[in-house]
Amino acid sequence: MHGPDRTQTNPSKQPTAALTKLRGAVFAMRLLSAAYLVLVAWYIQNWWLDGDKVVRLKGYHFGLDLGAMQAWQRHAAMGLDVVAWAMLAVAVWFGWRFLASLVHKTQFPGIGAQDLLRCAWWGLACEALSVLSRPLQSYLLTLHLEPANRQWRWAFHSADVQSVILCLALVIFALMYAWTLEVAEENRSFV
Repeated sequence: MHGPDRTQTNPSKQPTAALTKLRGAVFAMRLLSAAYLVLVAWYIQNWWLDGDKVVRLKGYHFGLDLGAMQAWQRHAAMGLDVVAWAMLAVAVWFGWRFLASLVHKTQFPGIGAQDLLRCAWWGLACEALSVLSRPLQSYLLTLHLEPANRQWRWAFHSADVQSVILCLALVIFALMYAWTLEVAEENRSFV
């Protein structure tokens, strides 16, 4: 007549304090990565679609009059940034998949390690394209000038080094994560 009290929750199904904190951190990381993706897209369009600003500031930077630059030149240079942004979006997507694997116990943990590794590699590829395309962008912007005045300029910033270090740290973390999963599986087979 007296069965189990179904109004009480099962304590084993309640999230632990650590899991609650992890879920909060995952939510914050997802929010920040989405905001970053939107912000980068806004910066790209805000910079490249303002022709007067590009002509004025890049002309000053190169020490040349870029007043005759055509719109297709800016759009071609913008296209390189859009490709890099698309690679960033793929990295963010794999990052989201990794974060989901952390809080959902229904997935095989190895998938999360693969997603983190893919996130890191796509991020590294994005940064490499961004840095390596800068000379081509300067060439495209000065293509209307006489051949002697066309520019092929490298631009390397400290933030580029920081991005590469972060992506390589993610690669290392993903490889360590995969290795610890292998060790855990091996130890499980002994039990």
